[in-house]
Amino acid sequence: MNTDNAVLLHTSDCDARVLTVAQTYLSDSRRLPNLVTSGYAPIPGLPAHRPEWGRPDRLYNADQVVRLDYDDWDMKRALDVFAGNVQSCAFARSAVPEPVIPELGTVLYDPLKRQVAVYTGAHPNGLPPVWEGSAPTTERVEYGAMLRHVRQQLVTAEIAVFPTTVYAPALAHPWWNAAAGEMHPTYISNLDARVPVVGYAYTGQYELVYLSLVGHKTACRSIWGSLNTHNKRTLWLGERRQVTSTHQYASAVSTPIDPDTGLIRLQMADKRCVAAAGDAEVFLLVPHGWDEAATARAFAVRLNALLPWGFNLDWGAQLLQAGQDNNLVAELTVGGDLAAGYIIRAEGWLDLFNSLMAAKVLA
Repeated sequence: MNTDNAVLLHTSDCDARVLTVAQTYLSDSRRLPNLVTSGYAPIPGLPAHRPEWGRPDRLYNADQVVRLDYDDWDMKRALDVFAGNVQSCAFARSAVPEPVIPELGTVLYDPLKRQVAVYTGAHPNGLPPVWEGSAPTTERVEYGAMLRHVRQQLVTAEIAVFPTTVYAPALAHPWWNAAAGEMHPTYISNLDARVPVVGYAYTGQYELVYLSLVGHKTACRSIWGSLNTHNKRTLWLGERRQVTSTHQYASAVSTPIDPDTGLIRLQMADKRCVAAAGDAEVFLLVPHGWDEAATARAFAVRLNALLPWGFNLDWGAQLLQAGQDNNLVAELTVGGDLAAGYIIRAEGWLDLFNSLMAAKVLA
């Protein structure tokens, strides 16, 4: 996976404390012997319990360890984080291999391929990963659960790396067009799914007018469902922008990409991108590749459909500029496969036409 410009998805101060305490505790000569890891949240570097070592003693928590003459060191604070709550450690009844002090690590998660890779250090680097595998097969992405799953695999593989963060690779645009320049690819997410975005457009009120996704069918449908609920649900576009639904979408168009992996492309647009009659405003979406003449012509067609009277479609460029100057046309925020987008308001055009005709701007 590409590690350049990876985006931070999740970090846990608790996990970082667990690692720090684990490193401190395992480095201390006073630690109890025969410590093994098992259960809900294992610690890579500790031996995984094996049946031949006998049934382990009960899991120790902080108070129990303090009573074992460790009160001269801050073991209560340490093991309360390390083993008390998550119950990740036990003491075998027979000798076990010596533990290896775990290194700090991070997970790089590719939501498109549902693959994870583990790297040493605080963030993904250009070195080969120490472990690669599949992400948990759950519909809902929960990064804490993902980290626990990865640590279980690392314990099994006897790799002493303890990841505390989850990153995603910088997304290469699925339909990159070098002539169009950088397309600022991103993701959209709700509470259940995170899907790469091919293109988007939203208003000044952060309502999504257009969205094009590429991902697994279940994840794409989860996003589509969130945008079509009766309640106004908030989604995340990228890591910081919250967006909501207009609740006026035409039917989504789904196109299969790879039947073997279940990847589809899902496109949805507000009905006002295509309809006009009776609306207070309509939208114009401009894809990459259109020149000024094509954009002006498309604007004239959209405006002509919105207004109750006709006009010369060759006036598109003049009307677009005049509309922007008089707050009758506003820009959408766009990205991906869109070069631009406009909101065209219905009110105010008659007076503007009259003034432009009088000034002989339109002729």
